[in-house]
Amino acid sequence: FLHVTRNYPNYSSNMGYGTRSQAKKRSPENTTLLSPNRKRALPPAFEDGIRRSKRGSNSLVSLARIIVGKSDPGDPPPPDDRKRKNPNGGDPVLFITGAGLSAESGIPTFRGGSNAIWSQSLWSHATREAFRLDPLGWYNDFWLCNFPTHYDGYDANCGHEVLAELTEMGDVKIVTQNVDGLHSKTKFKWNCEEKLVEAHGRIGLYKCIPDVDTDSECESDDDDERPVKLGRRESGGEIRTVCAYAAKKSIGADEILPIHVRAALNGTAAASGASNAVKRMLNERGEVVEESPEIDTPPKCPGCGRFCLPQALLFDEGYHSHQFYQFEKVESWIENASAVVFVGTSFSVAITDVALKYAHEHHIPVYNFNIGRLESRTKGVINVIGSAAVTLPLLLEYCKQLTNSEK
Repeated sequence: FLHVTRNYPNYSSNMGYGTRSQAKKRSPENTTLLSPNRKRALPPAFEDGIRRSKRGSNSLVSLARIIVGKSDPGDPPPPDDRKRKNPNGGDPVLFITGAGLSAESGIPTFRGGSNAIWSQSLWSHATREAFRLDPLGWYNDFWLCNFPTHYDGYDANCGHEVLAELTEMGDVKIVTQNVDGLHSKTKFKWNCEEKLVEAHGRIGLYKCIPDVDTDSECESDDDDERPVKLGRRESGGEIRTVCAYAAKKSIGADEILPIHVRAALNGTAAASGASNAVKRMLNERGEVVEESPEIDTPPKCPGCGRFCLPQALLFDEGYHSHQFYQFEKVESWIENASAVVFVGTSFSVAITDVALKYAHEHHIPVYNFNIGRLESRTKGVINVIGSAAVTLPLLLEYCKQLTNSEK
C-alpha cells in the first residue's frame, strides 16, 4: 500500500520527550491508503482545480499545489514571513534525495539492507587522515573494495525521471546525497547544471588535497548571522592557492595520472590484458560480476602531482572543503524553501539535520517519501510511505492535472 500520514512525535522515553502514552493519536483525516494493485483514481475535479477528497486533506495534492504555485484554503499554511535574500531566485520546493532513490536502479543503499556499505564499518577509513597514512592501501584495501570506480552500468530510474520533469513544472531544486550521478543521466532533459547540487560528490571524479589541511572544520565562524549553516564562508587560507583541484576544480577520470592507473580505474585496462584490469566472471547464480581493480600507485593530480582522492565528501571534511559541494547555494535553497521534500534518505547526515531544523523553526512544510516513517525528529512531517517508483509518479500525475485544469 501507498500510505500517506501526517506525523506527530512519538514522545518515546529514549528521545527525552516523556512517555509514549503522551503521543498524539494520528487522526483518520491525516491518513490516506492507496493500493497499487488497482487503478488509482484522482480526487473529483476540476471547477477550481483538484478538490480535496472526502477522506481528508490529500497530502500529495497539497504538495502538487505548492510545486505548480496554485494555493488552496485547505492546504498547509505558507512558511512564516521571514527576510529572504535569495540570489538563486524564488521560493523553491527543495527535494533532498538519498540512497533509497537509487535503490530502484540496483545500487546498494549506504546504511539499509544486508549489502549496505555502512555495515562494513567504514567510519574510521573514509577520512583524509586514513588516506594520508597509507594512500595505496587506502585505495586497494578500502575504497576499491567498497565502491565502484564509476556508475556507467547503472541507469536513472523512474524516480529520477519524475524529479527531472518536476523541475520544469515549477520552481523545484534538487540536492542529492548520492554520488552515483544518476540525476544527470535521465532521458528527460533538464537544467541540472543550475537546479541540481550533488552535495556529497560524484564517483568518477577526483580531487587533490594538500599535505596538511588548513581548511578543516572548526567551531569559529565569522558569519554568525546566517540562518542556515552548512559550511564556512571564509576564504580558506592557503588551500585555495596550492592547487586549483584542491578546492575549485574536479579532476576528470580521463585526466588522472599515471596513464596505466587511469586505465585501471576507468576499466579500459581490460582491452590490453593488463594485470590490474577489472576482472569479470560469473557467480553461482550465473550473473556477471566484477572484481575490484588493484593499482600499484595511487592516482595523481595532473596539476600538482600530489596523490588525489575520489570527489566524495569524507567524514573529516566539511561541505565548504571544495566548491563542487556548492554549500552556499544549498544554504540559500533551504533558507528560501516553500517546502522541503526528502526522498529515500536515512536522515543520518548534517544536511538533513540542518534542513529539518530550519524547516521546523520556520514552519515550512516537510514531506518524507520513504519506505519507513520519520519518527519524532520534528513535528508536522508528512510521511508518504511506499516505493518512490509508485509515489513520485503519482505526485507528477497530480501536478499535471493541476496544470491542465488551468488551461
